[in-house]
Order: sequence, then structure tokens, then C-alpha cells
Amino acid sequence: MAPFSWSSKFNAFTKVCHRCATEYIGAGDQNTAERVLRRYFHRNRASPDELHSWCKKCGNEVLFKHRFGLSKEQARRKLAKQNSRCDICSKEISLERESHEGKATAHLDHDHSTDKVRSFLCMRCNVLMAALDDREWLSKALAYRDKWHEDRNNGRDLKIELKGEEINA
Repeated sequence: MAPFSWSSKFNAFTKVCHRCATEYIGAGDQNTAERVLRRYFHRNRASPDELHSWCKKCGNEVLFKHRFGLSKEQARRKLAKQNSRCDICSKEISLERESHEGKATAHLDHDHSTDKVRSFLCMRCNVLMAALDDREWLSKALAYRDKWHEDRNNGRDLKIELKGEEINA
């Protein structure tokens, strides 16, 4: 891996976002700096330093706009309408990736077949919703769980109904 830029100003490895010009500092040796900078930049193996040129914050803004037609301000208003909480579990969430207030990162949930935006969720709920959208995978996952936890419901079948479809759980 090619080295990051060395900043004599900070006496550390740094990387600058090409979109917002924020300089991110990776303290310590090169390996430690790499781990730190990966918190702020997505991986890109085609790049000399194997990191995208835009920080994650800028990348999310571009994703919201280009994929879902949602500006940064529209995303903020949408999250504010949800009281900055996950629409499923009510956990406090934020659009900021590196929130130091104990809030989880907000993920924009959408229908994977139509890309229609639903709402903001915490990561856990968003991942689970993606699994629920895949009926074939969900059926296999429930069968797998039942294979290993046959007595989980004391021999009773748990039935889940999704849009008129009944799935034994």
C-alpha cells in the first residue's frame, strides 16, 4: 500500500477529502494511521492508498442525492420528522458518521426492488429489513434457525404473516 501524505504540521499521516477539503489525521505509525483513516474513508482498491478520495460523509451526501434524489437538507428534515430516532426500534440516530454523542449512524432504508425511500433506521434494523425484503432468504434463515432451536417455542409453531403470506417460524 502506498503511504498516506505525511503532514509536518500535525506530525502524522493525513488524508484530505477532495470534495469538502477536510484533512483527516491518522495518528501513530502507518498501519495505525491506515486503521484510523478507514473510519473516515471507504475502501477503494483501485486508489494508490486503497481509500476513496471522498470522505464517508461526502460519499453519503452524493449517494442520497444521486440514488434517491434526496439533498442533505431534505435528509436532515426527514430525520427530524422522525425525532432523530430509528423508525423501528426508536434508538437515537444521527446523519453524522462519527457522532460522539452516543447516537448510532442513520441508514436510509429503501425498497431494494424499486429504490423507493422508506425512512431512516439504525444499522441493525436496516440490515434486518433488507433480510425481510428477500423472501427466499428469510424462509431459509427461519428453517436454519428452527433446525438448531427446535424446542425454542416449547413445541409451538410461531407464524409470521407478511403482506398476506404466511411463514412458519
